[in-house]
Amino acid sequence: MTNQLAAMDSLFANTAEMVAGHTNANVAVRRSGSSSELLTLFLLAAMGNPGFDRDAGRNLGISGDKKPSEKNDTPEVSKTLLRVLLAALRSYDPYIYTHSQRVALLATGIANKLGWSETQQRELEVAALLHDFGKISVPQHILNKPGRLNSIEREIISRHLYNGTCLLRAVHIPVSIVNMIVDAERAQIMKNLIRNVSQYGTSIGSRILSVADAYDSLRCNQVYRSGKSHADVMQILEEQSTTRFDSSVVSALKRWVEEDATPRMIYENETSQEIPPETTGDKLETVLAERNIHQIMQYLVCLDEHYSGFYLVDHKMDIVLWSQGMHQITGKPADELIQTDWKPELLNYFNEKRKRIGLEDQAMLLAHSTKKSVLSTYYRMNDHEQLDEYEVQSLPILNEKNQLLGVLEILFNQEKVRNAGGDEMQQLKLAATRDALTKIPNRGELETRLQAMWQQFDKRGSKEIFSAIFLDVDYFKSINDSHGHAVGDRVLIDLARLLEAETYSGEIVGRYGGEEFVVLCPNTDLDMAVQKANRFRLAIEHASIGGLPHAAVTSSFGVAQIEKGDVVSDVVRRADKALYQAKETGRNRVCSLTRQEQDLDLVDVSKQKAKHAESFVYEQKLTACTSSDMIIYKLRAFLEANQAVLKDADSEHVRMRVGRAGLLSGWGKAPERQPVELLLQFQKGTRKQGAHNVAEIQVTVKPVEKPPTVAKFQTRAAQVVRSLREYLAVT
Repeated sequence: MTNQLAAMDSLFANTAEMVAGHTNANVAVRRSGSSSELLTLFLLAAMGNPGFDRDAGRNLGISGDKKPSEKNDTPEVSKTLLRVLLAALRSYDPYIYTHSQRVALLATGIANKLGWSETQQRELEVAALLHDFGKISVPQHILNKPGRLNSIEREIISRHLYNGTCLLRAVHIPVSIVNMIVDAERAQIMKNLIRNVSQYGTSIGSRILSVADAYDSLRCNQVYRSGKSHADVMQILEEQSTTRFDSSVVSALKRWVEEDATPRMIYENETSQEIPPETTGDKLETVLAERNIHQIMQYLVCLDEHYSGFYLVDHKMDIVLWSQGMHQITGKPADELIQTDWKPELLNYFNEKRKRIGLEDQAMLLAHSTKKSVLSTYYRMNDHEQLDEYEVQSLPILNEKNQLLGVLEILFNQEKVRNAGGDEMQQLKLAATRDALTKIPNRGELETRLQAMWQQFDKRGSKEIFSAIFLDVDYFKSINDSHGHAVGDRVLIDLARLLEAETYSGEIVGRYGGEEFVVLCPNTDLDMAVQKANRFRLAIEHASIGGLPHAAVTSSFGVAQIEKGDVVSDVVRRADKALYQAKETGRNRVCSLTRQEQDLDLVDVSKQKAKHAESFVYEQKLTACTSSDMIIYKLRAFLEANQAVLKDADSEHVRMRVGRAGLLSGWGKAPERQPVELLLQFQKGTRKQGAHNVAEIQVTVKPVEKPPTVAKFQTRAAQVVRSLREYLAVT
């Protein structure tokens, strides 16, 4: 177990190194001996085989409880293996996992109405549970895109689905089950290209899968739309039964849903669509296995993206994996080759003199016999009778006992990668402008777009007005603290999806940082932008964001319009100030700010600063949504994050110092070199404010070293108090 943990802890570092190495086309995969991803794959694939190392398998949550027949005719799947595969799917995307469970229930119900035997229903059930397995490691912004996929996104999905079905074949999921999944995927891809998809050479099992999948997707709530009623969904399916769906399958579904209470209960009870809690019986070994499956998928995708092709054989020289790239190079598809013997004729390698490579010089066989990596240069004849040069690396996969499990062979063609480089560069440029979590434009891209919009306004004036909407998730830190960072991340992803679904007039939605988002609205004045912001606010309030109940997630909004004489920073500053006002005045609301209003506000601030000019004191009363006792615990996090020093504390007050003077003392230029003392005085007891118990806190800030001006002290004090507010969930 220790060795497995160590291997997995180093995996992501190895993957990062591999990706960096692949940016130089002449650098081969820097792996020798064993690979933790492929080692796991072989442990999965070897399940039930006579030579299976059961102790090693148990370390990954895998057991050989069901031995597949040699001809793989009986659809027997190891229950433990199935549990591990589904755990991996759940771990990557719980929503896809629960969707697969409902599709399995629907599919078996349809099959029962069509007179299928229990064995056939069991086979269909496994296919339904695994029909989305290939989506593991698909980027979340593609999985969750509310609109139509573009060509690059469709290609990414296609690659992942291909690798997923190859992996299922590699771990001995029966061919009949995999074929059902593949046929359903093919029908989905071809639906816009072929008029009568329901008759496009697909099995009845795949047609059942397609109908069950569509029914559940339409019935369930999505972030960007509510689930439809049974009657509405059936109308859609029946309308498309001559072009996309099998009419007999649709009729069977209708009879089953209307005659059986089970499917009605699923969709009438909203909690059935929520993610169920983890079962207490889950073992650490299973968790390790699902992590490894994620890593296998990531590893295969990485090889697929950076090399011309790759394939894998086991120690018996049977083909285990055959990539899409190998299909393109050789013209031979994976479904014809997986679990068949490797032969040199599959590759038809030549040397530079057009002489065929002999058996004794095959890199694959050399790596197999010597257990050492082999790097070779081979040639293949293309359709024009010309030689294409390939760098070929053959990597032996060894277990901890130095036993050979198989060999990975990777092909790299410099010229083809160079020709495809434009697309890769385009994807890299696109990635550089996207937020890593939500995949919407990041802060840098927002600033670029904002600058371009200002330039148009500067040239054309009122003909090119625009507005900026800033929004912030209310009490986001409390969401993270109460539900965990995984739910917090999901909240941000779902919020991005909802905003994209609610914008349809050329707006640009981006993540500004943390839980703050920005919507840039071209050709939009302040009144229109405020109306849009209120529409966004209500949509968020009434949606189920991050799997949380309705109204559990709300947002505050600040709106500003570009005005004559503004530079970019002016509109940003006003929108940010308006957002601050929305949070100060109760949250879950929209505030706007014009230049005139901002100027008046600055006058008020100046008067407030002048009031304390002699004493250098900053005071503010805060209302925290928690008890006085809990405030002490929350302050610990503030102390650590700001490297503050606690001076004294009791049930009535806390005194701390934030920041420290430099070597020469005095008031520094950087905030951390501007030391201030905070005194927090707690009023006794709490009071009710809406649904929350709140506590009153009087905050007093004084400088430790004398600041050069009152204004600089006030700025520093306000910054410290703003930071404090975030930790105390202040209203």
